[in-house]
Amino acid sequence: MYRAAKKGKENMENKNDVWKGLLQKGDGPLTLDAWFEDWLVNYKLLTVKKGTIENYKRNYRNYVKPYLGSMDVMEIKGEHIQKLFNFLIAQGYAVSTLYVSKGVLSGMFRQLIKNDILEKNPVQFVEFPRQPKKRERRVLSQEEQNLFLEYAKGSPYEDVYLIALATGMRIGEICALRWSDIDFSHQFLTVNGTLKCFKETGFFIDSPKSLTSRRVIPLLPTVCKMLKRRKRSQIGTIIGKYTVKQIWQDLVFLHPGGLYEPMRKRTIAYDMDAIVERINQDRKEKLKNKRKSLDVFEHVSPHALRHTFATRALENGIPPKVVQEILGHSSITITLDLYTHVLDKTKSEEIMKLQRIF
Repeated sequence: MYRAAKKGKENMENKNDVWKGLLQKGDGPLTLDAWFEDWLVNYKLLTVKKGTIENYKRNYRNYVKPYLGSMDVMEIKGEHIQKLFNFLIAQGYAVSTLYVSKGVLSGMFRQLIKNDILEKNPVQFVEFPRQPKKRERRVLSQEEQNLFLEYAKGSPYEDVYLIALATGMRIGEICALRWSDIDFSHQFLTVNGTLKCFKETGFFIDSPKSLTSRRVIPLLPTVCKMLKRRKRSQIGTIIGKYTVKQIWQDLVFLHPGGLYEPMRKRTIAYDMDAIVERINQDRKEKLKNKRKSLDVFEHVSPHALRHTFATRALENGIPPKVVQEILGHSSITITLDLYTHVLDKTKSEEIMKLQRIF
């Protein structure tokens, strides 16, 4: 009994020492590097997703640390941050990328104000140039979609393209899809996560992008058939091998190169580039010795497949509210803003239905 009481007292003293250590600010200056680590561990680790933490780390390491990391937080002024961003923009970095750095720094300084260490947030005085107008979203026409799928036959990512075009899922969500997420009897799947990969952490499945990103999506019979075929093939080959890590054995899509790990979004993008290149190469061959201009098949990103799904859905009369829920948008406004090009065309067609009442 005495030993147990003594041990309990020692544990409590150890905990108190740890607690005192957390409260100590130290006698030296608080550098931005030191504060960034403190801010992450004590103010962000339990409130944001793992993927967000890794994004913060990468962004801070690449764009802030080399320039301001060793400075005392008490001495960092708005002009220091302004000059940093001016310099980075002059180096060719995208304004959208630097907005993340601005958000991280602003959050760090806001917490210093809450902690009564600073009175003002220097980031609030920083001015950013206007972001260049976003390019129009790439959406495949129906003919382009059919052609792309035709050329994708035989690709190790063929099934990924089919499910992306038939569900509107993000590529990260498709890469994180598990067999346990699929209900074949009722023909639907549940989006429960998104695959992330960082140099420091490797692969991990993070929680969905937002609350509404966790959703149920009905499956077309064509997709169900493909998934059943894929499951039979996996059980007979990959899953039967012990080279697959236990954590990844339930994944629907594994790396096709024999690594038995999750698919990489980057390699999917490379494969799409190769498909587009083959399409354009064949078009060039057909136009040889003919005086016709080449109809170029434009570049397609993995995310363009999601936009293409939404466009096809709206073109075929699926209500915007249903499309919103399938895509996992937090509000219907996002869906309507993204796809006004479809809705404007549909408006003219739909209003003609009123002609019969006049």
